[in-house]
Amino acid sequence: AEPRDIVVLARPDTEWGQIPIAFIVNCQHDDATLRRFAAAAVGRTSIPMDVVRLGALPLLPNGKVDRQKLLER
Repeated sequence: AEPRDIVVLARPDTEWGQIPIAFIVNCQHDDATLRRFAAAAVGRTSIPMDVVRLGALPLLPNGKVDRQKLLER
């Protein structure tokens, strides 16, 4: 996936407070490989705990990523 095809957001969680979730478009890597890439890029505390694969990112009318729709998944 290209960098523009990846969004990481913190999702509220009752047990953990917030957990990082990666939303990735058309990526062929497995989840373990993606977590290793993330650890190298952002550090161990920001590694996504879950990976959601999408065909496309939801966009707002202005072309920006609709983060609210992603968090509803």
